[in-house]
Amino acid sequence: MKVQYRIPLLAALGAGLMALGCGREPREAQPQSTQDDMESSSTTDAVTHVAFLRAVNGVPAEPATDFMVGDRVAFSQVGYGAVTPYLEFRSDSVTLRIRPSVPEGATAMAGTTEHLNAGRHYTLLAKPNDAGGVALSLLVDEVAPPADGKAALRVINAAPEEGKVDVDLKGASQALVSGPGSGPVSGFVDVAPVSGTLVVRRARAVLARVPDARLEPGRRYTVLLLGAAVSPAGGHEARLIDEPYAAWPQS
Repeated sequence: MKVQYRIPLLAALGAGLMALGCGREPREAQPQSTQDDMESSSTTDAVTHVAFLRAVNGVPAEPATDFMVGDRVAFSQVGYGAVTPYLEFRSDSVTLRIRPSVPEGATAMAGTTEHLNAGRHYTLLAKPNDAGGVALSLLVDEVAPPADGKAALRVINAAPEEGKVDVDLKGASQALVSGPGSGPVSGFVDVAPVSGTLVVRRARAVLARVPDARLEPGRRYTVLLLGAAVSPAGGHEARLIDEPYAAWPQS
């Protein structure tokens, strides 16, 4: 009797397994990445070996530029004044370069070798320098949220002239944040939430304005100062960057 029922039982089990398999939707094959050192920063759950990098083109002489990480174009055709999204890169020492987008394969205008630390966020800033060339700087971006009820504000000076710049609210008697005396970026400063026109000054001279600005509590913002002696924008201009959500990890 045992011999008689062994084969039908096995057949029934096999048929059941086949039915289960037929009832499932097939999984799509996951394609292998062709850019092993670069992925979208939308996934941040595994940052032990990756850093986050974006680019800002502050070079008015070039309407579009390519930013290279190593031998690859990481950010292509970045327009003047544009801020790219963050991308993920392996934590490592890398060569960073900028070149015109046209013609293809143009010679790099500037370059620097830097180390990207795991879990950190960086801005690769290209700006004109006093000699008429291009300066390339790697800026460390803080991601810690501001104090309760506050907004956080900083200034990036992408204009060729170095020196302290202040950002204040039109009609206010005190600056919200002061830019660096040397170097292109200040630290974030916690400020009270405000609405109105932000004014960028050097000494008492107004360089640029950001109308209808709104600094909300719990958010981080960057005032980006752009400009050169001759630029498509006609002198200096300022833009307010609403920074990405501050809950990203940081080493």
